[in-house]
Amino acid sequence: MGASVGRDERDQRGGGAKRNRKLAARSGSVAIVAAVGAAIVAAGASFTNSTESLARRTADAEVLKNDTSLAAATPDGRVRTKGPREPGDAFIFRNWARLSQESYYLSQNVNPWSGTGAGFRRDHVERRKDRLILHLTSQADRGKDFSGAEFQVKGFYGYGRYEIVMRPPGGSGAYSAFFTHTDDFFKDPHDEIDIEFLGRNTRQMHINHFTDNHSHGSYYAKLPFDFTDGFHLYAFEWSPDAIRWYADDQFLYEVRAPEARIPDHAGRVITNIMTGSDAAVDWMGKRDFGGSAQAEILCMSHVPLGVTAPECSDDRDLRRILRNGGDAPPAD
Repeated sequence: MGASVGRDERDQRGGGAKRNRKLAARSGSVAIVAAVGAAIVAAGASFTNSTESLARRTADAEVLKNDTSLAAATPDGRVRTKGPREPGDAFIFRNWARLSQESYYLSQNVNPWSGTGAGFRRDHVERRKDRLILHLTSQADRGKDFSGAEFQVKGFYGYGRYEIVMRPPGGSGAYSAFFTHTDDFFKDPHDEIDIEFLGRNTRQMHINHFTDNHSHGSYYAKLPFDFTDGFHLYAFEWSPDAIRWYADDQFLYEVRAPEARIPDHAGRVITNIMTGSDAAVDWMGKRDFGGSAQAEILCMSHVPLGVTAPECSDDRDLRRILRNGGDAPPAD
């Protein structure tokens, strides 16, 4: 099928003229925030090096074996990442119940990191028409006390803008994330870019990135809202010389080369929910989230650098939800 969702699966409600995400330099406060953040990054690096920021390798050979989307042609103007693969096309997931099974993969494994407290189960992923729901429960699974869920976009994706409209769960010990990832399972160095939510503090977003299995710092970005109160748009822009993170189009943080190493290998696009083991209590908090939690996702999109295509922030219905404080109708 190629490395993106088929056109018949794409939601067209955000149609019309689409702005071209060239990832041009942001003006004003970007450089100031980056300079201030450098000291915080250095302070947080020691912990995230030890936890690997939930860096995960897929245990299922089925992911790679069944993925035929490793050699999609790239359109003119795309900035290519390193490695043998062409990065995938733009995609937008909006009507979750109609997604082709060729476009996604549901994990059924246990993350080998010692801080993992939950196994990923496919039956903990719920696809409604208007949203994806990832469940975390107290159901024991393969030696873990809890069960979580993980949704992966098939294919490998490189430089560009990544967006998710999401309501993460609260509660100490509850963890949810949106990130890109590859590692030696796919014969790549471990490169990763993270947006992470720790339920023990619902007014901050954890930011991190890895290159060649090395964390380059941990930053806790303050949010102007409680992330459990409603749906918000979270995004990062990845270019060869910088990564920038946003919440509701508000700039949060930036890393730039050469001060920071920037990932340069295309990776999976992943969202998940889980909890930690006793080894991760200092970071995630005690598992006091009531035994169950869920992360809800209304939209997920990627537009490659140098390409114009629909993305979550173009959708009129989603913009209305965001303007109303993230309040969405009940699940459809």
